[in-house]
Amino acid sequence: MKLGRPKAELVLTESERCELERLSRRPKTAQGIAGRARIILTCAEGKPNCVVAKQLGLTAMRKARFKHSIELNLCCRCNPAK
Repeated sequence: MKLGRPKAELVLTESERCELERLSRRPKTAQGIAGRARIILTCAEGKPNCVVAKQLGLTAMRKARFKHSIELNLCCRCNPAK
């Protein structure tokens, strides 16, 4: 039996993935934006929060908080309020 909240799946479209990869590699992209793009891309691979945080040099809490806000934005994009 797993403890904690169930992990929400982060699914990106091909165009979203391409744009995030471009942002993460582009030399003129601000460091904060490039870092967020790398977090989103790594989360979309389905890795656990602790692995993503360790791989990118983040605290697990910062990564989880950021991923939660991305999930909310994607949810709103897919189900806009009428």
